[in-house]
Amino acid sequence: MCGAIEYGLKNGFLKPKDIPLNTAIYGLLCKGVVPSGSLLGGDGPRPTVSEVESAIDYLSMALEVKASWVLAFSVANPDHYIVQNSTVPVFEADGTTGALKQVGTQTVDLAMIGIHVVGSVNGHPEMIWATFEHYDNAPNVDYSYNDTAGATQTFSDMTTLASDGWLISDGTPTNANKEFASLVDGKITPSGSDAVTTPTNAVRVSPWGSDPTAASAATNTDVISSNVSVINALSGFYLGADGSEAAKQMLSQTDPRMNYILTGASWGKMGAFPERDVLTNVAGTPVMANTTMETFDQKSFAEYNGCFSCHGTSEPVGGFSVSHLFGDVSEV
Repeated sequence: MCGAIEYGLKNGFLKPKDIPLNTAIYGLLCKGVVPSGSLLGGDGPRPTVSEVESAIDYLSMALEVKASWVLAFSVANPDHYIVQNSTVPVFEADGTTGALKQVGTQTVDLAMIGIHVVGSVNGHPEMIWATFEHYDNAPNVDYSYNDTAGATQTFSDMTTLASDGWLISDGTPTNANKEFASLVDGKITPSGSDAVTTPTNAVRVSPWGSDPTAASAATNTDVISSNVSVINALSGFYLGADGSEAAKQMLSQTDPRMNYILTGASWGKMGAFPERDVLTNVAGTPVMANTTMETFDQKSFAEYNGCFSCHGTSEPVGGFSVSHLFGDVSEV
């Protein structure tokens, strides 16, 4: 938080009327937290609990993330991924049932392949729902976009990598997104007659969070352009001492964030809380899905309400089920 406020003050991203308040909050909460020599200096006393509580309404926000991972040694280029060491379950065959049961844990390096980032921002108490994936996960089906001349073009990722180039796809639409296993009573259980270890051939049904038709070309172009802008900006952080392009490219290629792309973001129109199956309340990319977390829930525009199919405000019990995690956390 301190870094975000300092960055906003330093780079002119705050409205003039917000600067005095942000400066005061920064001075109150961040002295002693930031290094000496920062915008407002450090080395001051850390704030007391009462001082923090007095500012809490201004700083209140919600942020929830959900990430998907694979074993780092299973990807071709682990240095192209965000990697984290963690403890994960170990499974083995459960007798003759064809299921897998947990028999212990192991501590290993994991490579992140997908992440949901959901957070409240000014004017959006319903939160912005965004999702990111690693570029090499799976191909997009054919989709439309507008080129630099404004003409609508169609493109497919199906043939852009060799059959073994995608992490969770063979690069074809054959039996795409077929589910071979699910978690039942703590066991990974076959969904049909195929072995539980049969890999799913995943594809992205709604590239860039909208139906892949010419009608979505403008929206698709907006998301693609956002990715290009962010990647270019990220590249700009890496300048050699002489500012040379060669040095910039060399350094930027070592940052794994360069390999993740935004595939969509949704929110409620005018801050409205989106209801389940009510697309008229949804702005942004209404049918977004992450191939690593909603692999089997990808549907067309007519059948799907994106994030709010599962995180809407019209659940039959309680009427409000935005977070699947909050109930468990609140009971701890």
